[in-house]
Amino acid sequence: MLRKLLVPFVLVLLPGLIHANKLKIIFSQSGEQVVWHAPALGSKPAEHATTTSASELEMDLAPLADRENIYVWNKTSNNIASQPVGLLKENKDWKVLPSDEHAVGDVIVRAEHEGKAMASGTVIVTIAGKNYKMLLSPSQNGEAKFFGLPTGPMKVVLEYVTAGVTKSAPAQTWDLSAKRDQGKPKFTVVVSEKVDVVTPATPVAANKPGAGSESEATGPQPASKEKDVPARPILGTILSYALGLGLAVALGYFVLQTLKKNQPMVHQQLSKLGVPIPTDPNADPSDGVVAMPPAPEPMKPIILDGAVLDPVVAMAAVNVVANPRLVNAMGDVILISDSGVLIGRETNVPDPSVSRSHAQLSRSGDSVMVKDLGSTNKTFVNGVAIGGTDQMLQPGDSVQFGTVKYRFEV
Repeated sequence: MLRKLLVPFVLVLLPGLIHANKLKIIFSQSGEQVVWHAPALGSKPAEHATTTSASELEMDLAPLADRENIYVWNKTSNNIASQPVGLLKENKDWKVLPSDEHAVGDVIVRAEHEGKAMASGTVIVTIAGKNYKMLLSPSQNGEAKFFGLPTGPMKVVLEYVTAGVTKSAPAQTWDLSAKRDQGKPKFTVVVSEKVDVVTPATPVAANKPGAGSESEATGPQPASKEKDVPARPILGTILSYALGLGLAVALGYFVLQTLKKNQPMVHQQLSKLGVPIPTDPNADPSDGVVAMPPAPEPMKPIILDGAVLDPVVAMAAVNVVANPRLVNAMGDVILISDSGVLIGRETNVPDPSVSRSHAQLSRSGDSVMVKDLGSTNKTFVNGVAIGGTDQMLQPGDSVQFGTVKYRFEV
């Protein structure tokens, strides 16, 4: 009897139990929104992040711990709003307002010398009592890109090497506000002393129709008709093959005439070497013509989307492979082979803050992972200490062993 009474009661309560931990997020600003949960704001959105352009999003808070936070990154305003999970479980609905935005998504610090991008250095950002560091390499074109910096006064220090000596530029302070003109704020630090700068590569656009050049000082330049039509490279290729074919034909004709004039001597020398002489039963013995094998056809050019490639260059390009490595501000490089690399002060990082067996870098294909081996001064990835479990590295990640900083590149 009691069971029969409980069944209708449970059926009435079941819908409420199912939706008890459902959170409705209402976006007050339009645009693309990226939503994820994490204990703290990292250097990029979590891998499980959800991207939406809708005005609302429903999330299940049941499996989440109260100490976690929900983050909403509006990619149009480039601001990040957050609320603790414990508070949202009580409220059930969250209308994301500008007052909830306490961090900025993408923030760029550019390092220059005489208007040119610096090739290397270390950018240190201090904000809200926390330091954020990033190494510069030539591939970054002088720009250190940070993510998730809290709003407030931002102090920037740039460390660089000049004449073999490490120096620091005077600290500069800017206000990183949620209300600003630029969606992606960019701050420029200028170094007056002589340092290495990024040398722009010479543009090679003749083989690509419509390709133009771009100048740092004057901006994009209109492409000329000469560059739009790849007539010269194609004509040069055709002339090269025609010239080679002509030389081959001339050489073959010369050899043929020489063999015709000296057929008896050729037959005699071949007989001495034991080489069989092919004969044509239908040929006139008096004409004295020796059959020659056909000349091999020249390698044909490879055409990809209207661009003509040298076949030898195309074959060599197939063998290009990734080359993961760690690079520090002094330009020192640690290559990561297929068998991995052991980091230690007596092997490859001679610094007192580094243990004898400090960390292990392992590689699987193009993927590289790092783990700490119980070192005294720990191993950090993007400023966060890691434990003894493997952590995968992404291009541009900052990796620090004790006090020695590197940047991961591929």
